[in-house]
Amino acid sequence: MKNIFLSLGFLFFSLFSFQNSFAQLGKEGDELLSQLQSLSSKLKTSYLKENFKLTETEAKAFWAVYNKYNTNAEELAMKMQNRSENVESKNATSDQQKLANLEYQMKVKMIKLEQAIEFNKQLREVLSDAKVLEFYKIEKEFEKKLEQALH
Repeated sequence: MKNIFLSLGFLFFSLFSFQNSFAQLGKEGDELLSQLQSLSSKLKTSYLKENFKLTETEAKAFWAVYNKYNTNAEELAMKMQNRSENVESKNATSDQQKLANLEYQMKVKMIKLEQAIEFNKQLREVLSDAKVLEFYKIEKEFEKKLEQALH
């Protein structure tokens, strides 16, 4: 399990450190970034499968909800990335452009929050409250281990 977190640490270091480099590479950079994000998602899924004990019925319902949530989150990330490329938010020069970019980022945060609320609602429909709390605990453990691997 430690190797997974070392791999994740390297992965996220690469994602965040070289994100601008990926953008400069154009299409090849986008593909590489997409592959790294996909790997990250697979490692998190693997961690959840190993640590979140569910019955067969619970697992079927949980993974349907979880996968839908992740798909929506990935689609939102792609939209945000495409918008950033189109608007060139980092190179915005006028205050009007900067404010438009700020407003867009706030809208994205609201959409992410709405998605998280809906995800929680759907989890509570298919799992017991105890299982929902256990999921969030395991997810937090994953994030903490990932953070430790980065430092």
